[in-house]
Amino acid sequence: MEGLGEECKALGAVYPAPDAVVERMRAAVEAGAQTREGELDLEASLDRVA
Repeated sequence: MEGLGEECKALGAVYPAPDAVVERMRAAVEAGAQTREGELDLEASLDRVA
């Protein structure tokens, strides 16, 4: 787990995401897309972001 953050930063440097993508993913997470309930009904979770 300790190296996971560093790996994530390294991948971000290699494959940078446009700010719009980062904001949309942040909104999806805040809407519950990565919760158990959100993943069971992912389409509805993402519809709340759109």
